[in-house]
Amino acid sequence: MRKHIILLLLLSCSVSYGYRDQETGTFLTRDPAGFQDGPNQYCYVHGNPINKIDPQGLWGVAPGFGGRVHQYITKNAIKQSGVKMNVFKRMSRVRGASTRADIRASHFNKENNFKHSTAVGGSAKETRDKMMTQAKEWYEKGGSDGLGKLYHMVEDTFAPGHADRNSEGEIEAFLDYEAQKQLKDGSERHKELDRLKDDEGNIRPEIQQSIDATAGLMKLTENDAPWPEVETYLNENVLNTVEKPEVRAGTEFKDLKLEEDNSDED
Repeated sequence: MRKHIILLLLLSCSVSYGYRDQETGTFLTRDPAGFQDGPNQYCYVHGNPINKIDPQGLWGVAPGFGGRVHQYITKNAIKQSGVKMNVFKRMSRVRGASTRADIRASHFNKENNFKHSTAVGGSAKETRDKMMTQAKEWYEKGGSDGLGKLYHMVEDTFAPGHADRNSEGEIEAFLDYEAQKQLKDGSERHKELDRLKDDEGNIRPEIQQSIDATAGLMKLTENDAPWPEVETYLNENVLNTVEKPEVRAGTEFKDLKLEEDNSDED
């Protein structure tokens, strides 16, 4: 019996919430999230361990996927806010603000761009108004799906690939999401501008700004503050814009000295 246990451990990879058989790519213990990701509670990253990772044992995140940044921001915002959450609620909030928000508030439908704090239409006011209306809807829905998406949208307002802020922290422009994949070397503007760390390995300053804003919001949302208080907070700390914010094409991103790919232009 002891030999069997040792062999099992040798063939397994320990993760935060159980053991995984490296040969079959399946969990030997049930997913603590239950049926959240489907009927198979022993499946690891939807049967795709080569291309995906699952550091929390709850859901898979593709390496390099933007959700990793949102996970970092949301986890640290929870700590900074001082809001008390058990481990399952905490992981559910993190998931809601990262993977779930990116999947269910899709980037690929142009009409949904504002859900990720990027431009929609030709007016910055239109983008901002849509964001606030959506924020109210998600807040009233609540739970890790509604609040997770709200946290995700707030975090995106501090991402340089989504919006330009001045030195006072005011939004000068919402950026065009569709223009974020136009580089000759194959890289993407979104990944170039919205990384967790700079070239020296330091956490980028806008990441901490995003943590601060999300933590402040959590103090309200996780304690069931009335919507007018949440709305005031968003107006003053998240969607605080200059007098006339712009909608700016992705080709005008700040501090990005990479050449555009105009090969498809007439």
